[in-house]
Amino acid sequence: MLEYNRQLLNSCSNNAILLTIGDNVTFPCWYLQHIENVRTDITVLDANLIGTDWYPKYLRKENKIKLSLTDTQLDTTLYQEWTKQTVTITNPKDSSMQLSWTMPPVYNEKYIVRADIVILDLLRTNYFKRDFYFTTRTDSSNNLFLEPNFKNEGLVDKVMPAKMQDDDLLFPSKNLKDYNIDNLTASEIQNSTDVLLLLNEYRYAYAVPIRQLFNQGRMKEAKHLAEQMRQKFDIDKLPYNHDNTRQYFEMIFRILRVNE
Repeated sequence: MLEYNRQLLNSCSNNAILLTIGDNVTFPCWYLQHIENVRTDITVLDANLIGTDWYPKYLRKENKIKLSLTDTQLDTTLYQEWTKQTVTITNPKDSSMQLSWTMPPVYNEKYIVRADIVILDLLRTNYFKRDFYFTTRTDSSNNLFLEPNFKNEGLVDKVMPAKMQDDDLLFPSKNLKDYNIDNLTASEIQNSTDVLLLLNEYRYAYAVPIRQLFNQGRMKEAKHLAEQMRQKFDIDKLPYNHDNTRQYFEMIFRILRVNE
């Protein structure tokens, strides 16, 4: 888990904000930062804790993030009525640069809750000053429906000002080349179902650009990437964590004729 999360942290740009979901990511990242001094420039925020009243206040007190919400607001705001609307954040140094997306209600088709309010405030207060990332495959209710503005960077998704177009997806993330399980043994990997689940995220990190290349008709490049994935994450060392995972990647290999 430490090796995986070390590579995940290194997927982010300098001084970034990273919202993580799940103990298998959050706590290893914190350990790496506080004990091994790995990528201490990144602020790792746990999306499950962000909805508490104490955690955002702690982050501000420790100067990890900036928030416009007051302590009183954090103590008293549990939810807010919300209708589907366009949210726009303007670069204070260049008004021509904006982050804009459509955000519907997150809860019960009528509200956003405290976690959403805090994340929205985080974006409004910090975006354009610091890069903003989510761990990949987050749910829309956790990422405020920002997926159209996500640029896949392997194990993380970077929030971009403009919605992603086909031209933005021409090149797979440079982070892919750095992902590996070379420092791990088969027994280390296979003795834990949690580790198996986590490390299979490497395969899904490859699957995103493979699918994009396939959709663009760039079959040779998609096949090359699939072959690279199969070689780096050999099933004898890193088995699939679930039968559905195996079927999904076997389908990719079959369509691209990777075994030929």
